[in-house]
Amino acid sequence: MENRPLEQSLDYLKGVGPQRAGLLQKELNIYTVGDLLGHIPFRYVDKTKFHKIKEVQNEDEAVQLRGIVREMETLGEGKGKRLQAKFRDQTGMIKLVWFQGIAFMENNLKIGSEYIAYGKPQFFRDEASIVHPELDLVTPELVAENANATMEPVYHTTEVMKKRGLDSKGMRKIMQALFQKITVDYLPESLSSELVRKFKFITRFEAYKLLHFPATEAELHSARRRLKFEELFFMQLRLLQLRGKRDENTRGIQFLKVGDYFNHFYKNELPFELT
Repeated sequence: MENRPLEQSLDYLKGVGPQRAGLLQKELNIYTVGDLLGHIPFRYVDKTKFHKIKEVQNEDEAVQLRGIVREMETLGEGKGKRLQAKFRDQTGMIKLVWFQGIAFMENNLKIGSEYIAYGKPQFFRDEASIVHPELDLVTPELVAENANATMEPVYHTTEVMKKRGLDSKGMRKIMQALFQKITVDYLPESLSSELVRKFKFITRFEAYKLLHFPATEAELHSARRRLKFEELFFMQLRLLQLRGKRDENTRGIQFLKVGDYFNHFYKNELPFELT
């Protein structure tokens, strides 16, 4: 193992390779294992919760649905061209819409098959739709995976990355490969054992792992609590260090004698009381 494991390149990480590594560098400034660990999810999806289509009423809340794609058609021209599919469960119908990747979806979306769809609904004339939903074909493997479903991380990506298969789902796979590779040696403890015991912190390695893949809100809170303390702790130490160097290298002006001018000004000229 290299002396600086967090500075290892991503080129040979499973699911990355030289081309994707270059894309991560260009789009997100992710060059190393450490950079990838620091690409924190911006939200989490509770994969244990499914909505019924009739329950979809709020544009502010993303929903996870399970249903069957019944119809599909391409509408409009130019910039208004879109692919529209009708997605049904036992309670109703919602439209799934794509403005990009139309050819890919036309070739891969299976009419009559069951999918899990995730996205934020929109409403137009009381009709609900989800634009560019995340879609997973329901298979025995997916059902088995969802039996252990927890909070799923969602990562920032770019349109360029999405076109190359590095959407949030692709980033999750890379993160999973990362945690299969790294060990506690990559993230040695940075706090004293006394501090860890006093505040009942989890280890630094556990904190990063749970920050990316928490099973519960409690685990996510535990990871954030540990890493926030660490960040503020070392920030304070750095400020104390700078203060010590300043006091050591910079001497203030000494007034060995206070003259009549100062005393007169202090007693008679100041329009307020000194604190």
